[in-house]
Amino acid sequence: IMGKGILNFRLVDKDQTQAFASYYSMNPASTFNASGELIDPSIIPEDCEVMGLYEKDSYGLDERVGYLVVKKEIALDGKHIKSAEISADRTGRPQVNFVLDGEGSDIFATFTTNHVNDLMAIVSDDKVKSYGTINEPITGGQVAISGFGLEEAQNIQKVLQTAWLSVPLSVESQQVIGASMGDQ
Repeated sequence: IMGKGILNFRLVDKDQTQAFASYYSMNPASTFNASGELIDPSIIPEDCEVMGLYEKDSYGLDERVGYLVVKKEIALDGKHIKSAEISADRTGRPQVNFVLDGEGSDIFATFTTNHVNDLMAIVSDDKVKSYGTINEPITGGQVAISGFGLEEAQNIQKVLQTAWLSVPLSVESQQVIGASMGDQ
């Protein structure tokens, strides 16, 4: 189990992301506290939050590759996703297709119609897993995401397929096994 499985879609604030990147590059040691919270929350608007942008490393673990400033308001909850699969777009490149339920379809149609050419982030367990530009209004509940390689498409598919786990998780036990134990 890699996380709680809570997924949502949020609007990325492009201007604030650029402003934060500039601030962070000048203040890398004094931007976050030990818990990963902003030391000075006033550097971004109150309706936004800073989230790490993650990619899978060679071991399949999340590796932070940057930060995005996203709106706190959730555009769409993952509970509206019915299925997700990988196919090829018109050029033969991988694309991830997912289907929304009726309510999700209406919510997403309104959101994407109002935010054409804006950036939208896929957030899972408070980590941005992927983001991209809304090219056109997405109506009808059939969504296609493209512009990446097969490995990223597979990662996005997994995130979407496990979009909403409504059972709270807590650590029951945790063990670390050293290399010498592995040989035995």
